Amino acid sequence: MQHRALILGGSGFISSHCVEALVTLPILYMCVSLTLPACLSPSGLYVMLLSIHVSCYVACIKVDAKYEVSIITRGRTKLPFPSTYNIKTLKADRSKHTAFRAFLTQLTLETRYDLVIDFICFERKDARDVIKGLTPSGVGLYVLISTDSVYVKKA
Repeated sequence: MQHRALILGGSGFISSHCVEALVTLPILYMCVSLTLPACLSPSGLYVMLLSIHVSCYVACIKVDAKYEVSIITRGRTKLPFPSTYNIKTLKADRSKHTAFRAFLTQLTLETRYDLVIDFICFERKDARDVIKGLTPSGVGLYVLISTDSVYVKKA
C-alpha cells in the first residue's frame, strides 16, 4: 500500500532530511528532541543522534512502505531533491490565511494523506488555519514541527 505524506515547507535543514527519509527509507521520523523523550519504548522504535547542525535525538518508527510525498511551498526556494524522488510540488502562500485554508480543504477533499507534517508554523493563527483547513477524512496524522525561531524574541 502506498502511503501519502503532505509536507508544509520542505526546503529547510530538518524538513529536507525528513522528506528524503520519507521517500527513500522504510522509516518515518516522528520525534525530534534535545533530550531523549522518556515516553519512548524500545520495541519497534529507533533512536538516532543527529549532530550535523543540531545535536538532538530523532525517534523513528518503522513502516512497511516508502511515502509518496507532496510539498507545499510559496515556490521561492528551489527544493533540494532529485527528480527521481517524484515529489509533487504545490504552491500556496500561508500568509494569505483564508486562501490557504481553502487550498488545504480542497486538497484533502481530493486526496487522503496518511501524514501531514508542518515545518512552517510560526504563529498561533498558522496552526489554526491548518486545523480548520484539513478535512478529517483527508488526513490520518498531523505533526507540527516547531523550531527555535518561533521562540526567539523580536528586537
